[in-house]
Amino acid sequence: MCRPTRSEHLSPSHHDTAPHPSHHPAQLLLNALYNRYFHPLACFPGPPLWTASRLPFAVNMIRGVWVHKIRAFHQHYGPIVRIAPDELSFADPVAWRDIHQRHASEGGHFTKDPIFMGKPESHPTESIVTVVDLEKHARMRRVLERSFTGKAIRSQEPIVQRNIDRLVERLRDVIRDGEADEEGRKVATVSVCLVVPHLLRAAWQLCGVLKRCEMRGPC
Repeated sequence: MCRPTRSEHLSPSHHDTAPHPSHHPAQLLLNALYNRYFHPLACFPGPPLWTASRLPFAVNMIRGVWVHKIRAFHQHYGPIVRIAPDELSFADPVAWRDIHQRHASEGGHFTKDPIFMGKPESHPTESIVTVVDLEKHARMRRVLERSFTGKAIRSQEPIVQRNIDRLVERLRDVIRDGEADEEGRKVATVSVCLVVPHLLRAAWQLCGVLKRCEMRGPC
């Protein structure tokens, strides 16, 4: 079975897929051949053009159909698909634990890819989502982890549910107040401009309620 090491299939260095590619057509061809047949991830299934070059990945991302393509690839190739020369996509719940939890006996954590998970240049500070350094992440996690245990999340479920119910009612009000079509039926589509303010308001209220519960005790 094809099993690359941790440093092989999730290392940031794999964004340099082939040995020093250039813009010369011959070099581009050699680069594509290397990616397709000799790269450490070559033993994983995937669409030929996507495994040879990152261009199809980028084009479909820009077109907004990337997620539909990945779903189709999983339906065709199975739970593990090579979607770029240096990237695998997993559609298996077992992979979540293997990728995101620490395995001290197997070399520790996978390192986050700074290209996809790193802090945007426009943001002045890092968050627990964007921090790549493991020591910084551990410090942030220690502060937050008590709020995300299974017991804590289950205790917060009624609070979240109440706010979701309110959000759904507001969206129903928006639909009821909408214009009717030529047959007198209410138009069920709601524009982004109408929905987003309600989503933001619900998220803000939910954060406030959870924060008060944290400070005062159970709600």
